[in-house]
Amino acid sequence: MNTLIVVGEADAGAYTQAFSGSGLRVAAFPCADWNADLSPWPAEKAFKKGEDFAGRGGAYLQALLAFSAEWECSLPEAPEKRFLAGYSLAGLFSLWTLYQTDRFDGAASASGSLWYPGWLDYIAQRRPVRHAAFSLSLGDKEEHTKNPVMARVGDATRETCRLLKAQGYPVTLAWNAGGHFADEQLRTVKAVQALLDLNG
Repeated sequence: MNTLIVVGEADAGAYTQAFSGSGLRVAAFPCADWNADLSPWPAEKAFKKGEDFAGRGGAYLQALLAFSAEWECSLPEAPEKRFLAGYSLAGLFSLWTLYQTDRFDGAASASGSLWYPGWLDYIAQRRPVRHAAFSLSLGDKEEHTKNPVMARVGDATRETCRLLKAQGYPVTLAWNAGGHFADEQLRTVKAVQALLDLNG
């Protein structure tokens, strides 16, 4: 039995259904403030009318770890492997988490906000805490936005994949049709499936 926590989601129902019969147990872990809880460090807003990123990812991570431990106590057996998944900023957070703790064996980042300021510099100078697997995906129109910050997402995703591969980690990168706000749950399911495939 393996486990998956979908970060930033309030309901795991769609994911439980998608992986029914696979032996994967799924839970959702919501957040109160997307820009604050899922940002790993403070950064300026990406939109003029938006809000700055508060960088409270560390506190959210501690809550996630406590939830993970408590949830597993309700399961019939301890999992063989534990995975995280998230969409958009939750995808970034899922990847970042593997640089903070050895609890998880892999992360799926669907349309992850890898344009986030400082992300590439951060992972270029560090390694995940344990040997883990990574699944990345992106919509093929996402890097063609007029927003100069978010337009970096394509190159940032490719570079994240390249750096992880160069460091010897199993990683896959898939491209989906469309922009950022399309088929969020389906894309996340596909990224998780690719992650499971990496783990045999």
